[in-house]
Amino acid sequence: MLQGVGEITRFNGKTDFVCTTCELTVTFGGMLFDNDLTDGSVYDLAASASTGFLNIYFDNTANFDLGGFASQVDSDAAADGSLFLSLGFDTLQQGPGYTAQVGHLDSFWSVSGGAAAEYFDTDSQLFGSDLGFAATVDFQNNLYGIGGGVASGNSIPEPTSLAIFGLGLLGLAGAAHRKA
Repeated sequence: MLQGVGEITRFNGKTDFVCTTCELTVTFGGMLFDNDLTDGSVYDLAASASTGFLNIYFDNTANFDLGGFASQVDSDAAADGSLFLSLGFDTLQQGPGYTAQVGHLDSFWSVSGGAAAEYFDTDSQLFGSDLGFAATVDFQNNLYGIGGGVASGNSIPEPTSLAIFGLGLLGLAGAAHRKA
């Protein structure tokens, strides 16, 4: 089973998106290997659809250190914040030459919960998913991997922003009507 943890260090190209004593961390798992390439994947896509998860946590205490990762305690530090966004696995596409040890894959996820769920449930990505995640990984000794990734998705503006935008449009329409 593929599982892991990580930290979000860049958001919309910025590294200063959370306070200096805060962190956004990620846990993922439930991706089941079957090594049966007849379906074009080393993963059991059907089974992974019900077990795969990706959770993003916001923590006021920056206590997760991927560079010093050595035990389950370090892994637990990735999930000790408030659940920001929870996603369930939809499907994935593997890059050419992908194996269970090294390669590139694009995975697709749908929002299933978390404090920010209502702002990211857009169905705007490939396969009607809410979030796409492109990742590259190189597993060391088949135990742990070093990698990185880029997530893409759209957010839904909060209702206050929409209301202000709507009032601005009404004001603009009123001004245009007065001129006519």
